[in-house]
Amino acid sequence: MTGTWGTMLRATGLAMAALVSATGPGRAAPALDTRGAPQLGDARPALEVETPAGDLVNDARVAGRPLVVDFFATWCAPCRSALADLNAARQEAHADDVQFVLIDLGEPRATVQKWASAAPLPAGALVALDPDGVAARRWGANRLPTTFLIDATGVVRHINRGWGPGYRERMTGWLGNIKQAPRTPPASAP
Repeated sequence: MTGTWGTMLRATGLAMAALVSATGPGRAAPALDTRGAPQLGDARPALEVETPAGDLVNDARVAGRPLVVDFFATWCAPCRSALADLNAARQEAHADDVQFVLIDLGEPRATVQKWASAAPLPAGALVALDPDGVAARRWGANRLPTTFLIDATGVVRHINRGWGPGYRERMTGWLGNIKQAPRTPPASAP
């Protein structure tokens, strides 16, 4: 990697080789350390990212409704395929009440703004920036795309790393699952 992109990623300490491996055939890559990253059944990690326009996307903004958090980059071909599948899955699952937060990893604000103005985004999707990879590390996004599906109570129900055959079908089923989950946390045992 050369230039600003490579410099920025080296500075963040991300295992970029793992992220690039999603787009480059035959590349062996070390995995990003995901110890402490959310697992199925865990509460979702804190969310605090900014849109290209400078608006805050945080826990309070997405609380109380099903949520899809997708880590991507504009240069990532599998991410573009995943976005098309997410759009189709949202329609197939009738998941209009699910909030989508698409988090770009490490690209300049202007690049993401330009992409977002032309991309076929899910209705109401929030596009956000993760310039230093802080959110990606917190969430354990160790390849692009990485998609998290969270129910309305804030519990991680599904995690998909990468894109490939069956992605659209999985997302359709999973969106159906999270939109049907209870909207209030279960009562704790006495």
